[in-house]
Amino acid sequence: MESKLEIKRRFAKSFLDILVLRLIRVKPRWGYELIAKIGNRHRIKIGQSTVYPLLKSLENNGLIKGTWESHGKKKRKVYEITPDGMEVIDSYRDCLREQLKTPDIGEI
Repeated sequence: MESKLEIKRRFAKSFLDILVLRLIRVKPRWGYELIAKIGNRHRIKIGQSTVYPLLKSLENNGLIKGTWESHGKKKRKVYEITPDGMEVIDSYRDCLREQLKTPDIGEI
């Protein structure tokens, strides 16, 4: 039987785009910060080769907006959510609520 932790990990990996949007909604974040936050919170390891293409895709689709910021000698792109990104989160939330209201498969 699959543990609760394994189910949570699988869910986080499957809905990584929504997870990233939700984290960025709380406060603007950069890529490495997202990698660390997801790793600590969900106990899954994701790398740069996963996060940065996802951020680029979310930005290209207008769901987040990135701005380059200087921090000493380092520059990093900090992402914030857009109104369209907020709508996507709301749509996923509504869809999930609807799925959880649906009777169990055995009852259909």
